[in-house]
Amino acid sequence: MHLLLALIDHGGVLLAESREVDDQPIRIGADPAGDGARWKVPWGRPASGPRDRYLSRDHLTVRADGGHLVLERVEPAGGRSKPNALHRVTAAGRDAEPSTEPLRLAPGEAAAVGGKGGTHFICLRSEADREAVLATLFPASALASAEPGDYAARYQLRLLREELPSRVLAAWSEPEELFTRMGEFLQFALGSRGVAAAFCAVGDDGSVEILNEDPSLHADFTPSRSNLEAAVAQGGERCGESPLVFIAPVASPGSRSTFRDRRGRPVWLYLEAGDDTDPEVALPFARLLLGLTGSLLDGWQKQRTEEQLSRYFSPGLRKLVLDRDPAELEPRIEECTVLFCDRRGSSKAAESGRDDAGILDRLRENGEMLERVSDVVFEHEGVIADFAGDGVLAFWGWPAGHRDHATRAARAAAEIAKRLAPWVEENPGDGRRFAAIRVGISTGRVAVGMTGVRQQRKIGVFGSAVNFGARLEGLGKQFLVPVLISEETARHLGDAMPVRRICRIRPAGFDQAYPVHELVLPREHGGSGADAERIAAYEQALEEFTRRDWNGCRTRLRALPVDDEPTYWLERQVAWFQAHGTPEGWQGEVSFNVK
Repeated sequence: MHLLLALIDHGGVLLAESREVDDQPIRIGADPAGDGARWKVPWGRPASGPRDRYLSRDHLTVRADGGHLVLERVEPAGGRSKPNALHRVTAAGRDAEPSTEPLRLAPGEAAAVGGKGGTHFICLRSEADREAVLATLFPASALASAEPGDYAARYQLRLLREELPSRVLAAWSEPEELFTRMGEFLQFALGSRGVAAAFCAVGDDGSVEILNEDPSLHADFTPSRSNLEAAVAQGGERCGESPLVFIAPVASPGSRSTFRDRRGRPVWLYLEAGDDTDPEVALPFARLLLGLTGSLLDGWQKQRTEEQLSRYFSPGLRKLVLDRDPAELEPRIEECTVLFCDRRGSSKAAESGRDDAGILDRLRENGEMLERVSDVVFEHEGVIADFAGDGVLAFWGWPAGHRDHATRAARAAAEIAKRLAPWVEENPGDGRRFAAIRVGISTGRVAVGMTGVRQQRKIGVFGSAVNFGARLEGLGKQFLVPVLISEETARHLGDAMPVRRICRIRPAGFDQAYPVHELVLPREHGGSGADAERIAAYEQALEEFTRRDWNGCRTRLRALPVDDEPTYWLERQVAWFQAHGTPEGWQGEVSFNVK
């Protein structure tokens, strides 16, 4: 007769071994005592890996008797309690009640330790019957040969399948929580004495901070600073023995980038275990879980970045950014075109809400307008840097690197005016039409990139071109045209869209004067609708203005339509300078003292 001793969990054989049994009793347990034959169960007190805690040190005896195996628990010594009872096992499951002893097993029959233990005793007529009996008793079993060498792999697979989801993967939201869970799981899975798993942030000064707040870490455990420094200097995995030490950076498989904590410090796993830990078991498992940790953090970072970027980028640009190295989002100097868009008469619109319902109506209206503006920016592959009240700051030129960034911005401005045409207002007295928005566009070299703190990152754009774009949007109040653009923007546009040079302007807060242009839009969208002949006539009048030829300038302006707002503005400037004179060194500029 043969006894197959197997560790079985949920129908799957984790480990099994068998031997022939005669009429001489064999004592079986985690570490059986006695002078006769003994069978030490490998999963009773393992150095690492799975164990059956229901199996006692000296649990039972087995002997052959007339074509059966006879099992009987060992009587305890020294007042100890009797080992867990034996339960019969069939294909339908384990009997709820313990079997009477001695328990006789016929070939093909089985028993198990306790109501929950994994250790099973299976009677075989011969070793050749092994697979057939297992298939009958445990139909869900994988029925692999389950040699002792498969032991660690099977156990680790079970842990990954059954324990990892609840112990580690469920509902973590911050890296520190993941480090704590993964550290506890490593210590639980390896199972040997003295295991400590710490996720360490290593500072530039060599300082070490353990990030997993794990009360199960030994109070006297401190990662070796010299070992960590050596691993960091080496730039990769480092292993040592007696005791077992494993140090490696936290990174997703195949990545060259180590995860960094909220203070920008690289994070490393420091694993230490006692001499009873088998490196051939522990190290592959630790590497697997370390790679999983890196992959989880990589996914967390990408999701967090995508959530942040969704406020700024169109889906196409988001994909472009996410496919790049995150370092490319760091602030840098780039030539960009900046667009400021604000609702004309926003204060008046807010005041028109005379009660709570009216205020909410205005708010919903602003929301609809901002949504249309955002849609246009994204359709033209722009980036939204900020919302302020009923205004939008957008830009082009980064991160996609479009060389036609000025043209994209100008076309977006024209499309915004078109989409907001339902809000164009008409003056009932003279029929003049006013756009719903004011837009300022400026081109130049700016600092652009992801800024802010880790909890609240945002896209920022900074520089004189940004400031000038904001001033141009405000100057729209003076010229009553929807879109004003800078000289540099006009130069980039070339003949792509019609523009008209308005004047040289020194905005409030600026030391120099700059040429300002109108992006000419159709009248039905609130623009001036100036054609090429009118544009040429106005710019000729502007030349006369710059030469202080007031009469010549006025004569040319009178040939233009009376409802052309820039013409009306320039006529007033002629009258003022003719009455008050021009300062020394004047070159045709007009200064504004109010932003």
